Amino acid sequence: MMFMVALVLPEAFDTFRILRNETVPVGQRSMPWMEAEGSIGGRGYRILRIGHPQYKKRDEFIRLVCDWVNATAPMQEASS
Repeated sequence: MMFMVALVLPEAFDTFRILRNETVPVGQRSMPWMEAEGSIGGRGYRILRIGHPQYKKRDEFIRLVCDWVNATAPMQEASS
């Protein structure tokens, strides 16, 4: 299933470039972790494809995802 997702995901974008494709340790397991960038209609996107953490060390994996979002998300000005 993971192989199929890796083939289909680039098809959703006009451009698609993998920046990092590996596994990350979560407790005693290794979880898939792919960072990429792509564009649709001239608008750029940062992409993170991960495995489902299920039950073991879920909080640790969620922290990794949140850290990635916080590190890559552009700062938005608050509208008044």
